[in-house]
Parts: sequence; structure tokens; C-alpha cells
Amino acid sequence: MEDEMDRLQKEVYRLCRLKLFDDARAQCENVLARLETNQQRANVLGTLAYIESCRGNSREQVDLLEQAKSIDPRNRATFGALMDAYVEVGAYERAIDVANILIGLDKEFPFPSFTSTAYFRIAYANWCLHKFEEAEAALQQSTDDGSWIQRKMWSRAELGDLIRNKSVLPNRHQ
Repeated sequence: MEDEMDRLQKEVYRLCRLKLFDDARAQCENVLARLETNQQRANVLGTLAYIESCRGNSREQVDLLEQAKSIDPRNRATFGALMDAYVEVGAYERAIDVANILIGLDKEFPFPSFTSTAYFRIAYANWCLHKFEEAEAALQQSTDDGSWIQRKMWSRAELGDLIRNKSVLPNRHQ
């Protein structure tokens, strides 16, 4: 089944690059009906969420990731994608909540690979909310040099300067 999941993801990425979103969804739905474990179901829901993200349908992306989270509540990749989706729709408080859950989950694994990115997102979300002290504290917890957020590459130095200077940029969600 793992090989089938890998093939599905590769095919979905290919179809999305070609903007064949309905075909990509059909591929996922075909596989979803035959899955055996909650982890597999959650992964396919995450792939469906990716399709909706490519389509620009962030609200549907959030809904699918929330479903995936309820099916497999320890899937760090789902929490990471959900955190990003909440930032994308401007639900910054919710993004912070999800990021904090992800940080807690990450501590249970031998390699906490999501913690630094979660702190970077918390810093960004707090900056968007004009909570500069919280943003600075979160940025200090992150070791990320930068990150893609809302379709823009944010460097650690750039975000840090904006936070320290209490700079506010126009934001489509404010």
C-alpha cells in the first residue's frame, strides 16, 4: 500500500502542475475508498488538501486538514499543513493554537523536525496580530533561516527586523 501512496502523491503533483485538479481529486477518491488505516486516510485527505491549495481554495484546504487531524491526531505533517493553511486564510490565533499543539507532538518523537518551523509561524502570526513581544519570543525559539509563508519567502532577518521595529505591512486579512 505504501508504494501505491507514493505513486498517488507523484501523480497528484503531476496533475496539479498541469492544473488538472478534478483528475487529481478523482485519483485520491479512488484510493481513499480502499485504505486500511487511519494514517493512510489522513495522508490522502492531506493530499486532497494540497489539491485545494493549488486551486486557491484555502477554506476547503482547512476543512480537509481538520478532517485528517481528527482521523489521525498524531500526524505532525497534517498539523504542519493545517498551521500553514490557517495562516493563509488569516486565522492567526488558530494558527498559533495548532502550532503549539504541533510543538507538543513534536516533543514525543526522537527528531522534533517541526518545532522550529512552528515557532517561525507563531512569530509571523503574532507579528500579523501586532503582538510584537510574543512574536520576538517565538522567533528566538526558531532556528529557521527563513520560510515560505503566504506565497512569500520570509527571511529570519527580515521578519526579525519587522518585529523589532514594530513595523506593520498592509495585510489582506486585517
